[in-house]
Amino acid sequence: MNESSPAPAPPEERVTERYQVAIDTEMRQLGEANHAIRIVNISWRGFSAESNHLFDAPSVVCVALPGMGEVKARVIWSDPRRVGAEFLALLTQDELTRAFGG
Repeated sequence: MNESSPAPAPPEERVTERYQVAIDTEMRQLGEANHAIRIVNISWRGFSAESNHLFDAPSVVCVALPGMGEVKARVIWSDPRRVGAEFLALLTQDELTRAFGG
C-alpha cells in the first residue's frame, strides 16, 4: 500500500498592498452585539484584526472604520485570537488615505 502525504496548501495570494495599522474599534455579526477588535492590517479589499471573539466564517459583519462609520464585510477566516474579512464594497484609495493615512 502506497501512502501519500497531503499536498501542501497553495501559497496565499496577496495582490494588494496591505497597510500595517493598530486601530482599536468594534465589529459585530449582523443581529449581534459589538466586540472589540484591533485592526492590524488593511487594504482596499479587506483587513485582519486581533480579537478575543470567535466570529463565524463565513458571515457578514459590520466593522466601524475611522471617518467612515460602519462598513460591511464578510468573514473569511477566524480563530480565537484573529479574524480576516473582505469588504463587501471595496474601499477606494481615497478612503484608505483619509482613514488610515495609507
